Amino acid sequence: MKREAVVRIPTAEFSHPSLEEFVSLCRDAGVKEWRPTVCTGPGGIVAIQVERPFDEEQLSALEYVAWWERTNQATADIGYLIKLNIPDLTNELPLFTN
Repeated sequence: MKREAVVRIPTAEFSHPSLEEFVSLCRDAGVKEWRPTVCTGPGGIVAIQVERPFDEEQLSALEYVAWWERTNQATADIGYLIKLNIPDLTNELPLFTN
C-alpha cells in the first residue's frame, strides 16, 4: 500500500528574502519531505525528497546554496542534500529547528 502526504511550506514562515527563490524551487519540484540534518551557524544542511527533480541550474545559481548533491539515484525516489549558507538567517525561522 502506497502512502502519500501533503507537505506544505507556509509562506509566512519562510518569507525571509533569502529563502523566497529557494522555497519557490522547492514548490516547483513538489516537496514530499523536508528534514534538517545539520545546523551550522547561519544555515545548515537539509535533506529534501521531491516529486520531480529540481531545476538544477537554478539551484546552483542561488548564492546561498554552497553545494547540493542528488541522492537516491538508484531508486525511484528523488532526493537532495543541500547546504545553505544564509548569513542573516535567525533562529526564529523554522528552517533548522527541530
